[in-house]
Amino acid sequence: MSEQDLLAQALSERTGRKVDVACPKRGEKKELVDHALTNAREALGRRLAETSSQARLLKGVAEAFDLPQPPRRIEVYDNSHIMGTNAVGGMIVAGLEASPRVSTASSTSSRKISAADLRKPPARPVC
Repeated sequence: MSEQDLLAQALSERTGRKVDVACPKRGEKKELVDHALTNAREALGRRLAETSSQARLLKGVAEAFDLPQPPRRIEVYDNSHIMGTNAVGGMIVAGLEASPRVSTASSTSSRKISAADLRKPPARPVC
């Protein structure tokens, strides 16, 4: 059974209806498929290079902090305000599965807290 047939069978089972996979041989559709293949290869190359770089950096963090193994995930939080008003917070996630990028960063509005709030136990576990 060819890869094309296996793909068609898998997609058919997943969608619950018959799927045919066609591979254009010439013309505009072939150019489109070739362009998509080039993009996919380049994206994979970037992802592999990014993962390798992240692994190297995480290994450096483990060595710097004398950790038994590199961390799988690092979360960085930043809170900011203007003279006590317009409080805002941001978070960036880094790691092998979550490389730092715009889609993993988030920002939220913060609320003012009092000394009494600091004495209360957290509503949910921090870890």
